[in-house]
Amino acid sequence: MTALASPLESLRGAVLEIGPGRHPHLPLDPNDPWIGVEPDQAAARWLESQVGGHRVTVLAVGAEELPVPTGSIDTVVTSHALCSVRDPAQVLREVLRVLRPGGRFTFEEHVGSPRGTVLRIAQDALSPITRLIDGCRVNRDTGDLISAAGFQRVELQSFTRPGPLGSAIPHVAGSAYC
Repeated sequence: MTALASPLESLRGAVLEIGPGRHPHLPLDPNDPWIGVEPDQAAARWLESQVGGHRVTVLAVGAEELPVPTGSIDTVVTSHALCSVRDPAQVLREVLRVLRPGGRFTFEEHVGSPRGTVLRIAQDALSPITRLIDGCRVNRDTGDLISAAGFQRVELQSFTRPGPLGSAIPHVAGSAYC
């Protein structure tokens, strides 16, 4: 898992993070701008009050219509956020729009288990409940959505993390390039 963490630790240039919550991934250079897109008002206020020493902007909006100029961002980051957006395909279109040519979309997301598996059946049953609690769709096929979004190149790795009752929750992580 160490190799997967390095893209999030090496952020450079203008960074836009979708859904940072209380765990933002800031650029290495504090002079590089960081934009956090955080629709949760409490988390947005917390970010504004706590993230110092960087050029920080927090936008308390959803990610389906990013109020950011086209081609103005070097790196877009998501970490366990695409499960809870209203329209992930639209969010990915916005990611492509705001990235500069050669820009990078870096992600780590939990995803739905393969269809027909016991875990997927459980995810399908639990998804309406988790969606009501925190907006998370535990059965979303986010890796497939990223692969089909129209990036020039997608580097995606699949892995699992421990979950409830001894389950192994599938994840994808990687980068996609314009």
